[in-house]
Amino acid sequence: MSLRVCGLVSSSVVALLACATIAYCRDISGPISSTLTITDSSRLTGDVTCTVSGAACISIGASNVTLDLNGYSITGQGDPRTTGCSGAATPNEFGILVVMQRNVVIRGLGIVQQFRNSGIRLDNSSGGAVTGVTTSTNCASGIILLGGAADNLIEDNIAIRNGLRTNPCGGICLAGALRTRVRGNRAHGNGFAEQGANFGIGLPGALNEGNIIEQNTIGGNTNGIFVGAGSKGNFFRLNLIYGNPAVQIAFDHPSVTYGFDILNQAAAGDNVFEGNGCLTSINAPCPSVGPSFTADPNPIPVTGITHVGQTTLSWSAPDAQLVEIHIGSPNGPLLTLQGNRGTVQTGPWVPEGMTFYLQDVTGGKALTSNYTLATLVVHVQNSTTIAGVFDFGGRPQLWNGGALLVLLGFSLAGVRRGRRLRTALGGAAFLALILLGLPSAHAQSQAQPTVEHTSATLDKMMAEHKSQQQIAQYVFDTHGCKACHTVGQNGKLGFTAKGKQTAEGFEGCIRLLTDMTVIAQTPERQRSAQQQKKASRFQEFGCTFCHQITPGRLSLTGVGTKLSHLHLGCVDVQKTVAVRASR
Repeated sequence: MSLRVCGLVSSSVVALLACATIAYCRDISGPISSTLTITDSSRLTGDVTCTVSGAACISIGASNVTLDLNGYSITGQGDPRTTGCSGAATPNEFGILVVMQRNVVIRGLGIVQQFRNSGIRLDNSSGGAVTGVTTSTNCASGIILLGGAADNLIEDNIAIRNGLRTNPCGGICLAGALRTRVRGNRAHGNGFAEQGANFGIGLPGALNEGNIIEQNTIGGNTNGIFVGAGSKGNFFRLNLIYGNPAVQIAFDHPSVTYGFDILNQAAAGDNVFEGNGCLTSINAPCPSVGPSFTADPNPIPVTGITHVGQTTLSWSAPDAQLVEIHIGSPNGPLLTLQGNRGTVQTGPWVPEGMTFYLQDVTGGKALTSNYTLATLVVHVQNSTTIAGVFDFGGRPQLWNGGALLVLLGFSLAGVRRGRRLRTALGGAAFLALILLGLPSAHAQSQAQPTVEHTSATLDKMMAEHKSQQQIAQYVFDTHGCKACHTVGQNGKLGFTAKGKQTAEGFEGCIRLLTDMTVIAQTPERQRSAQQQKKASRFQEFGCTFCHQITPGRLSLTGVGTKLSHLHLGCVDVQKTVAVRASR
């Protein structure tokens, strides 16, 4: 085994400082014959062959450690022709072991394979992540979390041909996990037919609660998703689960009564299954393979006089390749452009009754109702107090409530004869109903574009080969520039009334960004009053849509990076719009 340790062994303080200034403190490669315990961030620099018997190959013995497989493999002593073993698993012989640690990250690309027990085991560890790792032919599970492992992320991994004849095992196993998110993984060909509880992704046992299993692709396993009795409070959504078990298992074992896309042995209602694509199931819904479009939360809980909120939209549209979500109508404001399944968070601008349209835009399909895959109405739940009824601050629904009382008051005050009371009240009620019936589409039209919305729109415009002038005009029109600037007939930018007021004492965008480059290097508590004022203006003028303050420096956001590649900085947008207007 090749091993390089950073720092000075004779001084733990110097070693700690050395590790803080480089990416990795250990390089690992070659054979490992006894358990290698690492306590600082390490990486593979070559393939590892492990000959450790009855113990872990690599043990992570400290918190806040990253192990980067760096494109290499860790191979145990299991049988490569089967799932690592032909009989029972060898106790404690894991590929990577993490016990009672926090914030440990194991990341690929890389392979953990042929171990005579589980490939990766997280035992009573929390806040960690396993991402981008392939686990294959391990004699138990590819990845297993147990012993109260909590708040971990298992994402973008591949699990193939893992399983055990004698126990519930498979690709990814949660056997005592809490609040773990298992997302975007692929599990194929896991499990033995003889063991009815083998799976692609499974939650055997009664100690799994609050886990989210979402957007995984699971096929050709003994069971696709397996949920054991006693597991509760877990959420399964937007998973594609087909072809479980594989046809060969069904053919070779015709008398077997198990083997489903979803096999749920927990009590009905203990777990939530939503928007999954599947064909066969026990105690779980398998809807037709159609689009799913949901919001969480819905209704959105709000308090006080607030009448708008924020939610997360999730969708799955197997028959489409590219989808857009529009607000208010099939061709209304664009929220996002993405693949056929995913999630997106709105901003805090969703009013009562806002309708979202999931549109199939594969191959340039038109934004019409003919290609609307699904619609979703989002509600807002609020108990308005009497103080909120008299709010006239521009919030349509609450203003309407106040207007109702005012109109009734005027009508009653104008009544001089009893026979006119019915007419006055009727007129007031009629006007109030008109106000109360103002469409929520008004609020929808005021929705500010989110970062996701803008990023998706820019991607679409570039894909459609829109000109630099068209993209600049989009930014100018939708990101607050028009609120302060006007474009004259001669192509010069002027100021609106609000712009004149805002610009009073303002030294210009370039100067502000230059100053913020220095201010970003100053801790917030140590900034002068003038620096704090400029930082406030930086927020006020919407600069944070393209620029962000990261520790010690000013950098670009994702949207800012895209505009920079198009040579459309802040001033460039204004100049380009002005030139276009002058033509």
